[in-house]
Amino acid sequence: MQAGGSTIDLIDQSDGQLLMVGGVAITIIILTLGVVSLSLVDITVPIEKKLYIKPEFDNVRKEFGVALEERLGDLSKYSVDTIKLHFNETLDSFVYVEALRGNYFNASYEGILYKNHVPSGLFVTLTLMNADERVNEEVAYVFSSDD
Repeated sequence: MQAGGSTIDLIDQSDGQLLMVGGVAITIIILTLGVVSLSLVDITVPIEKKLYIKPEFDNVRKEFGVALEERLGDLSKYSVDTIKLHFNETLDSFVYVEALRGNYFNASYEGILYKNHVPSGLFVTLTLMNADERVNEEVAYVFSSDD
């Protein structure tokens, strides 16, 4: 009876060990797949967003200058208050467009740029940001004169 009892015990123990090894292997595989998928998500999402904001900022910086020059043209025709008014109107239109794209845009009027004591452009601080990034830059817009 003892020999038969030990054979049954060996079969139960080996089946239990196989179940335990199988369960541990499955758990390790699931954990490994989870870690790999999380690391792939962390790598791809920030790279896509970082490639977006700088080219968008460069475009906004250029187009904002073009819009200011079209609106103001010859600065010597305007008072400082009128220049600020046109600046703010231009800013409002860009704020609206960038908000539609999920970005926050702001521009601060810093002053008038003079060439030979004649107003020839504006000093401006530009800011463009989204949920992940922020770009600030001080810009001097020089307007062409029709002399």
